[in-house]
Amino acid sequence: MYIIEITTEFASTAYQIPAFFEDDKAPIGQSHVISRYLANKFGLVGDTNIENARVDEVISMVYDLFIWYRMLVIFEKDLERRKQNRMFVESRIQTFYAHWNKILEESGGDYVIGKKLTHADFWLASFVQIWDDPMEGNGPVLSPGFQQPSQADAFLNYTDNFPALKAHKEKVTSIPQIKEWIKKRPKTSA
Repeated sequence: MYIIEITTEFASTAYQIPAFFEDDKAPIGQSHVISRYLANKFGLVGDTNIENARVDEVISMVYDLFIWYRMLVIFEKDLERRKQNRMFVESRIQTFYAHWNKILEESGGDYVIGKKLTHADFWLASFVQIWDDPMEGNGPVLSPGFQQPSQADAFLNYTDNFPALKAHKEKVTSIPQIKEWIKKRPKTSA
């Protein structure tokens, strides 16, 4: 049995949420690690070292953009600096989207490494989908003193300029199980 749990049980340890539990084994922390473990277990990885490097590259870039956005825009209290930081993040989004679009164009298929679905495709489609189609309630929970993000802090519909990336997002989010989850997932703040 596999369980991914959001828990405070590990607050005094090195673990963070989410935590992955499998039968009697020690829990695993860190979303990248959990993703790679499950991808290996269920065949959602590349067939060669270079394909797996591409998978890791895409996931790392997604993570970098997410962290930059959170740290430089969402957690910036000074509104003038937030505007300047947003311009930096926007330039990185443009660069990364162009890079991902090129990867997808050159892959020879619908996915990051061509015709084979990998966990990088889930990371990439999820990230892009959050910007293109933000779900109701999707936003950070901030401590007092932080200003909630406004529409000006968002980067909506950027994939309109990157057709391969947009098609990728639509392909992955139309996988029946993913499509069903998107319909029923809880509308919560992230």
